[in-house]
Amino acid sequence: MIQDDTPFSISVYPEELKGFSIPGQSIHYLVTVQDEGKDNAVTISAVASDATVQIIQPELLEGQVAEVIVIPESNSAGKKIDVLIEGKRGSVTEEITRSLEVIEGEDDR
Repeated sequence: MIQDDTPFSISVYPEELKGFSIPGQSIHYLVTVQDEGKDNAVTISAVASDATVQIIQPELLEGQVAEVIVIPESNSAGKKIDVLIEGKRGSVTEEITRSLEVIEGEDDR
């Protein structure tokens, strides 16, 4: 199989979280890809310290949306969490970082 190194770019929304997060609250980021090589998917991954990260639909083609769900852990209150979201295809990667502030509080919904 030939490696696909066709350029692409990713976009992550929201660009900035309005307000604060609390431990245990789910924060959702939406990821899209703008792609010059529409035949092969871009793989989306994400990491964050002091948080659990889940990705819904990590293999993206142009026109599709991945969802990155970040859940701050109980020990994250008072911290800033940086979420590193990466798109990769072949040897081509693009990274975007989003940050969120975690404060003391409980989800009382």
